Amino acid sequence: IWVVTMSTKTKEDEAYVEAMAKEHADDKPTETPASQVQPEVPVVDESVKLKGEQSAYWAVPEQSSNNKIKASIVVIHEWWGLNDQIKSVTRQLAGQGYAALAVNLYGCDAVSSPHEAMKIMDEALEHKEKLVENLKDAVAFLNEKNAETKLGVIGWCFGGAWALQTSLVEPMDATVIYYGHLHYNLEKLKTLKGPVLGIFGEKDNGIPVEQVKKFEAALKEVGHPHEFHIYPDADHAFANPSGTMYNEAAAKDAWEKTLLFFRN
Repeated sequence: IWVVTMSTKTKEDEAYVEAMAKEHADDKPTETPASQVQPEVPVVDESVKLKGEQSAYWAVPEQSSNNKIKASIVVIHEWWGLNDQIKSVTRQLAGQGYAALAVNLYGCDAVSSPHEAMKIMDEALEHKEKLVENLKDAVAFLNEKNAETKLGVIGWCFGGAWALQTSLVEPMDATVIYYGHLHYNLEKLKTLKGPVLGIFGEKDNGIPVEQVKKFEAALKEVGHPHEFHIYPDADHAFANPSGTMYNEAAAKDAWEKTLLFFRN
């Protein structure tokens, strides 16, 4: 498991970055109608600053007596950074009744080339303690805004790994991991609070099925509630409608399962 107080990358980190570079070698985020789906109800969104002065993107449903916040959710971007597609998903979550806060773990603008993404992801992993601090600040922001609501976290790719990391350092009521780097330290996994939903693609060579099954076995061993779905025709990043590996059928099914998981 990552030691979050470490300021330098490990060999595991380097292998992870290289694996993501291979998966995204021919990828490029491109806006499509599917990547800009409008929320089901009107939402209010804005850029905000967290305690540590990191920027974030905040979206909530327009308030009314019939439109109360169901829960608060931390949203964690892919290796591209906090881009328009992640902001769209954040608004969609707000449209489902959630207070959604998308963090910017890179602390810079999103990028659109695999080379740039590899570089900024690599740099971010040099200072993992700063990423943890950013995520703790995000949780504090949500608690301050809606102290009585439950907390969830969701992330894709790079963000999937950090969704799990968030739940290892903060007591989250629900954790959703889309094809993220996984951990198997039983003592750490025992500290998880809420259930875990795992969404993976069988054709994903960056997060291979063997790793998914190893993680699932670890959760079973510590008796932690979880629900995993491995889509047979899906690659890495299959749920990103702005990417070249988008699988519409798998992505829609995974999103429905995600919303059901958060509701329950």
